[in-house]
Order: sequence, then C-alpha cells, then structure tokens
Amino acid sequence: LDGETRLYVLSPPPAGSPTLEGSNNISVVLLLCHGETRFLLPGDAEREAEAALVARYGDFIRCDVLKCGHHGSATSTSTAFLSAASPAHAVVSCGRLNKFNHPSSAILRRLADAGVRVHRTDVGGAVIFESDGKNVRAYDWSKE
Repeated sequence: LDGETRLYVLSPPPAGSPTLEGSNNISVVLLLCHGETRFLLPGDAEREAEAALVARYGDFIRCDVLKCGHHGSATSTSTAFLSAASPAHAVVSCGRLNKFNHPSSAILRRLADAGVRVHRTDVGGAVIFESDGKNVRAYDWSKE
C-alpha cells in the first residue's frame, strides 16, 4: 500500500472480547482508506457483529462505499450500522435468481430511504470504484 492508503482490520474482535454467536459474525471486516475516501467491507457480518462494530468504533466506520453484509440479507445492514457508516454508495453482491432471494427488499428500502446509491451484482454485474483520494467514482459493468 502507498502512503495514501491504509487498511484496518476491524473484526474479528481482539481476544478477550465478548464472543458473538455464528460464523457470519466472526467475518473479517475491513476498512480501506485512500486519502479521504473510505470503503467498508463487512464480509458476512450480521446485526450482532454490526452492533459490536458501532459500539467499538462509532463514527470511525463512516465510509463512502459500503459492501452490504451477507449479500444484502435481512440479517445485515441494520439501521444503526447504516447510520454510523453513512455511505454514498452500497454494493449488494449476490447472484441472479439465488436460492436465498437476496437481496432483502427491506434492506433495499432501508438503503433507498437513506439516500444511498445501490449497485447490485445480480442486476448490473460487477461494479468498479475508483478513488483519487478525494472523490469516489462508480463504474457499473453493464453500463460501461
């Protein structure tokens, strides 16, 4: 990584922290910072892990781009987590016609209500983000 880029591993929590139930809640959670831009990647973290992240890090998890946890399932991207992260963009990574019916319509409504621009891989394919350290630009695969 160059001098403008930092990568923080926010979870799993350090040894001795309260234990969270379920393998999704011990997902690796990363915060990638490039200059003033920030990308939050919460893996498959669910509400319990999100609550622990908000309690531990507060506004530090603020980001420009959020990769929604657990493929946009109803168990992730809680209201409190979304409020703390406050992203401009959100990526929902899931396959077309997946057997779990991801993403959840409730999550999509929550993101829309928060004014977040949503990029769905099941609809638009890959999405690429480019940062100059001050601004983030999204390139949807299906439109480029």
